[in-house]
Amino acid sequence: MQAKQELSNRLDASIKDALGKAKMNYRLAYLCYIVAFLTGAAGSVIVALDSKGAYRAIAAIAGILPTLALSALSTFKLSARADWHYDRARELKKIWRHLLNASDGDVTKLIDWWNNTEYALEKRWPKFGVLPHSEGTQTLKNDE
Repeated sequence: MQAKQELSNRLDASIKDALGKAKMNYRLAYLCYIVAFLTGAAGSVIVALDSKGAYRAIAAIAGILPTLALSALSTFKLSARADWHYDRARELKKIWRHLLNASDGDVTKLIDWWNNTEYALEKRWPKFGVLPHSEGTQTLKNDE
């Protein structure tokens, strides 16, 4: 009974952690989109209305922020990471639900299931953005 309760506590903590990270990644993704949109629009308005060039520095900053925000999105893959964390939470909830009806002898099997689930999820973790490469370069590397 002790092992079952400990496993339940650990699963619960991992589920909460995954959900928290998923929400954070989605919020950051939306923030990047909002920053890109608003600063792009603001930069356009500033340039259109500033006939004397007094706000050139502000327009330059407003012009670069959309690029930085969208670069952060493509590099950090915030939406894909949020989806990954949600998938992790769903998989852990499956194990937790099985634990509710499991006997004390099933705890080891559930721990193995958890380990295999984490291993499978790690393979699907979204990597950082990659630089583009041509198919020809890839073919040459494979032929060597």
